[in-house]
Amino acid sequence: MNLLEVNDFSVWYADSDQYVVDHVNLEIGKACVTALVGESGSGKSTLGYAIMGLLQFKEGAFQSGKICYDDRVLPVDEPDYAGYRGSQFGYIFQEPLLALNPVYTIGQQIVKVLKYYHVKNPQAAAHSWLEQVGLGGKRVCKLYPHQLSGGMRQRVMIAIALAANPELIIADEPTSGIDAVLKYDIMSLLTGLVKQKKSLLLITHDIAIASHFSDYIYVMQKGSIVESGKTAEIIRNPGHKYTQLLVSRFKMSMQQFESGYYN
Repeated sequence: MNLLEVNDFSVWYADSDQYVVDHVNLEIGKACVTALVGESGSGKSTLGYAIMGLLQFKEGAFQSGKICYDDRVLPVDEPDYAGYRGSQFGYIFQEPLLALNPVYTIGQQIVKVLKYYHVKNPQAAAHSWLEQVGLGGKRVCKLYPHQLSGGMRQRVMIAIALAANPELIIADEPTSGIDAVLKYDIMSLLTGLVKQKKSLLLITHDIAIASHFSDYIYVMQKGSIVESGKTAEIIRNPGHKYTQLLVSRFKMSMQQFESGYYN
């Protein structure tokens, strides 16, 4: 049974005559990692925002089709959709430094999320989540976002996304701007925390990351899904020319991951 299904879903903007997301169908199974792969501008992040119900805040954005969660059609363009964000769907944004509030400490930001979702003893819970993502809880709680490295900020974003215990995590380029060794560490941490009980939609341009960490893969080009299936099969025998291009382009980094170069 699937956790979430995207059915014949399209997104377009009033000032454009082209679809940003063009009649996409996508399935996310329970307790697995699904990768959405494509170059910048292919529509990946727009689809992620649509699933989170965030497109309603973008002026001139229109959408059609259905997004179903646990057999329920989601009201993605209605105000009451806010009840799904955080509690059911967690989002890891592409640039943590922009997503985190610069005037509050890390601890204050996590505690605020935990209080919103009525978590008991939010201070202790904040320390616990930071410990789980590999950061010293009490020490990091006192720091501000600019005092952390890129990898540390990404770990904080993972902690915040998981804090409300959602069933689905959407990670939008979670390894962008991070060096190769940290990419492996961050993805190992994220998939390890998620796959125990949750599902992960990994949005990435890096097919090497997708090949190593995902169970299923969807390849997106110019707003359309051009190929999909089990990751191992797609990587071993890509059928679409665009998928073949992506696989050949990242062949070296894929070999490094598979050989354990980053372990």
